[in-house]
Amino acid sequence: MEKIKILYYEPTSGFGGSSRCLLNWLKKLDRNVYDPVVAVHYDGPAIQDMKRINAKVIRVPFRSSYLYNPWADKKLASHLLSVLDLFSFILPATIYLYRLIKGKRIKLAHLNSKPFGVIPGILAARLAGIPAICHLHDIKIPVRREIYLARWVDRFVALTGKAKELYSEVYPKGKIKLIANGIDLEEYSLAPNSDHLKEELGLRVEDKVVGVVGRLVPGKGFTDFLAAAKILNDKGLALRYIIVGAAAKEDRQYEDNLRQIAIDQGLGQKVIFTGWREDVKELISIFDVLIQPSSTFPEGFGMTVLEAMALGKPVIVTDVPGPGELVVNGKTGLIVLPADPAKLAGAIETIINDQTLSETMGKAARHLAATDFNIENTVKKLEHLYAELLGKEGQHVY
Repeated sequence: MEKIKILYYEPTSGFGGSSRCLLNWLKKLDRNVYDPVVAVHYDGPAIQDMKRINAKVIRVPFRSSYLYNPWADKKLASHLLSVLDLFSFILPATIYLYRLIKGKRIKLAHLNSKPFGVIPGILAARLAGIPAICHLHDIKIPVRREIYLARWVDRFVALTGKAKELYSEVYPKGKIKLIANGIDLEEYSLAPNSDHLKEELGLRVEDKVVGVVGRLVPGKGFTDFLAAAKILNDKGLALRYIIVGAAAKEDRQYEDNLRQIAIDQGLGQKVIFTGWREDVKELISIFDVLIQPSSTFPEGFGMTVLEAMALGKPVIVTDVPGPGELVVNGKTGLIVLPADPAKLAGAIETIINDQTLSETMGKAARHLAATDFNIENTVKKLEHLYAELLGKEGQHVY
């Protein structure tokens, strides 16, 4: 029987959470039924990993003028970029993807971003007459052109209840499906050998470690994290702090400012900036608690939080859409108000000073990850959605 070919369109660099999610889906997709074709513009780590699991990855030779452009939020520059994008990216990329769909006899397009990020994919699917899914990885009010494009999208996938609620106000409710991200528990060991990492980072085996992971960008709460660290340091708590992540080119000054803040607050020897790392899972394994301190950044879900939970770590998150829905407050971790370093410091102190509480929360977090956020369930729901759109719901999709 001929397998059903699905186009996965990944418009991002391959360094972020959405591309890692796609990688996880591809690992668990039923390859006896579906034959995935992945269209990309970049070649980041997650995309390299897709090639390693024998996914068909095709490089689309066009790139958006908007992505990572520091002028994209300026009104006049935005209009100029729109015109440039139309002729240098949208039209040629649409034609390329249309030819790919027809040439490979693709039956469905799964577009791994909001409409604004996958315009060529939406238009190509429309021209080819195949169903299109937009996977919404953030929680952000759509711009006008996204609302217009919604008529050509057959389904939207929201990651959380709050995201579904927000998008239901602008997109047709019947088009929105709630499918939470998942994680493969088999890849997360509760007791990995991480002593070498502590040695590499200049830590002692007995050091208590508080960590945060994420792209260094304003709104993700790194200044609040450092302020909380200063409060705890002033109280005499002997903790070490790790910030895993790096800034994009346009945010390098922000990263420099964070490093200077740590020095100015007397934390120079207590805070470790690791830069970009591919061994994030191993680094989280040396944390005693993971912090997700976002304040204004529109987090879509919080995969790093889920990874920490899968590793049996207690987590502290701010009460923002996404991460705030993953944690059961007081059971798997703690939820604090955003932009409140004092409350954040208090939550860290509560967990660090109570080993029994820390261990109990870590076990509960692992159990929640295994039951409610299992990658097998996520992929089954996606496959059910494919079958629904292909008119084969309840049948064997051959």
